[in-house]
Amino acid sequence: MSESRIISQCAPTLAGIKTGSLFPHPYDSKEQVYRDIRELNRRLIPKGLCLIPLRFTEKNVLLYLYRPAWLRRDLSDETACEVLREMGYTRSDCGSCLAQLMRRMHYMSFVSMFRSDLYEGLCVGHAPRKCAVCGKWFLTTDARYAKYCDGLAPGDKRGRTCRQVGNLRGREQRELAADHPIKKIYTKRFNTITQYLGRGTLDEQTAAAMKALAKSKLEKALQDNDYAQGGYAAEMEQAALLAEVKETMER
Repeated sequence: MSESRIISQCAPTLAGIKTGSLFPHPYDSKEQVYRDIRELNRRLIPKGLCLIPLRFTEKNVLLYLYRPAWLRRDLSDETACEVLREMGYTRSDCGSCLAQLMRRMHYMSFVSMFRSDLYEGLCVGHAPRKCAVCGKWFLTTDARYAKYCDGLAPGDKRGRTCRQVGNLRGREQRELAADHPIKKIYTKRFNTITQYLGRGTLDEQTAAAMKALAKSKLEKALQDNDYAQGGYAAEMEQAALLAEVKETMER
């Protein structure tokens, strides 16, 4: 799936004119479509965008590129809620509406139904995670990132849960977290952006976008050691962040 096609089909959404854009895309392999979407979302989500498949036909997939924050704003409008109720939508939050829309577009297979159900669960914070203590998979119950499950920690003689043991293990690391070199870079850049905003050098929209971009790069660096040791510091420079934000806004 080429970026040029997304740009040509979704220019108003990318430019911040529309909340979202629907467009068909030909495909040969569903697996490749999902791989392409995952890869694109790694770059789109930090910029406030998300790409999802709504329906597969024999030769095409209907894709939806949208701005989740804008869609939530649009759906909070009372008129929009009333129209949705008249159309049979039971809830007006962003995730539920998209999931119900996907269900209304008939499923071509059981796998398609399962993926829709999984997506609806993800939208309301039910995400599968692997516990960092016991190594077992568990299901989160809200949208917060959870590292530990609530099961009994293996080998713990005091009968504590994995969450309790994990929190104890991580206490020292959390206390030292502010001194972490990767986080120091982020904190310095965050403060600089705030100072520029206070001086009037940056407007509020640009400053907010730069802070969000810096946050996404911090999270990536904490998870990807090669990136942390490689391009992280250069990409966190004030000029680099500003240039990337301006490029995104100009699209």
